[in-house]
Amino acid sequence: MGNPGMFIYIDAFTMCNLRCPSCAVGDHNRSEGRPSTRRMMTPQTLGLILDKALREIETIEGVGFFNWTEPLLHPRIAEFVAEISGRGLRCWISSNLNVLRDPDALLSARPHEIIVSVSGFHQDVYQRGHAGGDIEAVKSNMVRLADAEQNARSETHRTWLRLVYHRYADNADDERKMQRYAESLGFVFAPTWAYVTSVERVLDLHTGVRRFKEDDELMERLALPFAEAMRLVSKTPAQSCAHIGGRLVLNSDANVYLCCASSGAATNLVGNFLTTPLAELQSAKSNHPLCGQCMKHSVMTYFDRASDGDAEFSELAVARRPGHS
Repeated sequence: MGNPGMFIYIDAFTMCNLRCPSCAVGDHNRSEGRPSTRRMMTPQTLGLILDKALREIETIEGVGFFNWTEPLLHPRIAEFVAEISGRGLRCWISSNLNVLRDPDALLSARPHEIIVSVSGFHQDVYQRGHAGGDIEAVKSNMVRLADAEQNARSETHRTWLRLVYHRYADNADDERKMQRYAESLGFVFAPTWAYVTSVERVLDLHTGVRRFKEDDELMERLALPFAEAMRLVSKTPAQSCAHIGGRLVLNSDANVYLCCASSGAATNLVGNFLTTPLAELQSAKSNHPLCGQCMKHSVMTYFDRASDGDAEFSELAVARRPGHS
């Protein structure tokens, strides 16, 4: 084998039903992260991917149906989860939960964890961070998901339900309400500071190459100040990146992307997983020009520290967030 442990990210469906302004898909001025055609992976293709991965990867830490698209839009998502759990692997799903077709079938397939992302409790707040979404649909689907989890729970398996609340400068009051609601249903409440994605967008803003009106609007709303956060991470240039060696990111055609934080641009494709040895794909990722720029400006450090609740980042963010406790 020779390849250490890896986490596999899969976009089994090419579309997302929302246009969140901090996400590459919602970035209307940069279309690289927004698929132009609707395509769906089949369970058969997933099976081939998993079998090859089991041959070539020493330890598969998990498989996640999330990157830039909405996995629950795929009508066969429960079959995908079953393909993974049936091989003794752990499966994660991350969703905006505006759509939930058959929660009982989904939970019966035994996912390890389902992550739901929100940014408000009331629609007027939620729609700022999750543009195009309906928070009442989300709350209703949370109830259905929690009920299905209870029905499917056994002595040997429990699916963990996690509610990730994206913290902006103006949504502290809604956070407290959503926390009470989520915990009453059995969700683990996990707030995180909203930040800028993708690598290309961060580089544009940090280096001053491109900036649009929507970027300025996002910068104004972020509790975690972008410029100050980038100044912190730039003090220590990145020497390595765990996302290159420890992550494998595939689209619905089994093509491999550079990393989970790079956009869906065709220039970030390094080859097809089913037809190319993993060692060749890893080498192509390491030699990609975007990696050099990302490392130079410590972009991945910005992503990691923002998502991990870094103490210095939190100190910066709390100062910009009235009502935060």
